[in-house]
Amino acid sequence: MKLLVLGATGHTGQLLMSQALEQGHVVKAVVRTPSKLTIQHDNLKVVKANIFSANSLLGHFNEQDVIVSCLAFPIRLFSGLTEYTESMKAIIPAMRKAEVT
Repeated sequence: MKLLVLGATGHTGQLLMSQALEQGHVVKAVVRTPSKLTIQHDNLKVVKANIFSANSLLGHFNEQDVIVSCLAFPIRLFSGLTEYTESMKAIIPAMRKAEVT
């Protein structure tokens, strides 16, 4: 299976990628800072993208079987919009265009 992971540099993202790679899946890690990712594997491809831009994500979403979000953001009090909301405004349209279900 071709698995794309958003938030791959975080604790949850790294655990997910390790398990997927151990099970023989091909993993694409979409990150903001590639140098933060310490995992190396023949079936791992690390790409840099802006999770707030559908255009930045679309090319990476093509030909993926599954997209998993392990995104995490700091809590901000008294904020009506969060990074989760804003990132989904880019991620969902990119998934639809790439026809990932």
